Amino acid sequence: MPLVYDKLFKLLKANGYNTTRIRNENLLGQRTLTATKNGTGGMDHRTIEKLCRIFNCQPNDFMEYIPDGSESIPQIEAQSSNTAHEKRIADLEREVRRLVREVDNRRPETIRLTGKDMIEYAKNKSAEKQGSSQADTDQTDKTEE
Repeated sequence: MPLVYDKLFKLLKANGYNTTRIRNENLLGQRTLTATKNGTGGMDHRTIEKLCRIFNCQPNDFMEYIPDGSESIPQIEAQSSNTAHEKRIADLEREVRRLVREVDNRRPETIRLTGKDMIEYAKNKSAEKQGSSQADTDQTDKTEE
């Protein structure tokens, strides 16, 4: 069984709990107590929550996952999943570096603009484009005549 409860019994002993007190205070049922001691069973989430509340701890403070030999397939899947995550992280880091270079290469006056200045800058650029396209249109009209 991959879940081991050795830490539970150390925690109980450190807090002054013996078998009699565990049963009298209804901390663990007799079946649960026997099954966890023998390694033949576990406990439900309500019992886990109760232990966490009483001892102000996390589940890993009293139970431990120890994989047995049949766990090799999920480990391989986890490794390939980690590789996919690492590749995605590397891709994102490259994209961030590209964007930083792009910002660094922009003209300083573009970067400094904010709020009203951005609107004014956009209007000026738009007017410049319209002026140059109007000049192109005038040139085309003269050529056609």
